[in-house]
Amino acid sequence: MKNKSLNLINAFLSIAFLLVGFQVSAQKSVVLAVLTKHGLDKDLVNPRYFKQPDNYAYDLQQTTKAVDKTTALEAKYNPALPEGEKWTIVSVDGKSPSKGDIKTFTKSLREEKDESKPLDESFRVEDEKNDYLLLSYKVDPSTLSKETNFMKDCRMFLRINLTTKRLESSSVSNEKPIKIKMLTADKFVGTAHYKWDEREHRYFTVRNELQMNSKFLGQHVNIETYSEYSNFEKI
Repeated sequence: MKNKSLNLINAFLSIAFLLVGFQVSAQKSVVLAVLTKHGLDKDLVNPRYFKQPDNYAYDLQQTTKAVDKTTALEAKYNPALPEGEKWTIVSVDGKSPSKGDIKTFTKSLREEKDESKPLDESFRVEDEKNDYLLLSYKVDPSTLSKETNFMKDCRMFLRINLTTKRLESSSVSNEKPIKIKMLTADKFVGTAHYKWDEREHRYFTVRNELQMNSKFLGQHVNIETYSEYSNFEKI
């Protein structure tokens, strides 16, 4: 059961990392029109602002709850290091990482980077209030990879603060049960929170939350992961 639990956690972690880099791209007229209406920069829907930077070093604190087990991990990312060595695990549950911890974490990073694009006809204005704007779209299935094919049954949301004129968060939610590797998920909800850096003139993902209610080997399994990113430094 231990190996099965590790495989389950590894599969979920790989999804968590993949979603951090998942592109947010919206160029359709309905979206641009509402942005213009509120005096918002059209670059708010430009994917280059939201993808976690690969030319910045940063720290990661991640907590994963799965199979009655909670794991707290601290790691550092340095793009200046050789390929395969850019991530360094500092600790797992406050202790030095074991070979198994390193193997599980490293394997979760090997997933294919996604180059998905939005489905043109799927854009919607979900909500429009005095202080925020909520947009949504679906991903074009033809642009999904094998690892992210489940995203075709999900909808992406963008929440924009109309007071600050900045993107606050992006989220994903499944519209029907989805199959992710060995998991069948009835609930799949992920949210990335952003911070705008005036000096660097870009967004950074500072927090990522992912929750999934699924079945694994016929058993109900709830999995949660909370990731915090900090100390960004351009390399």
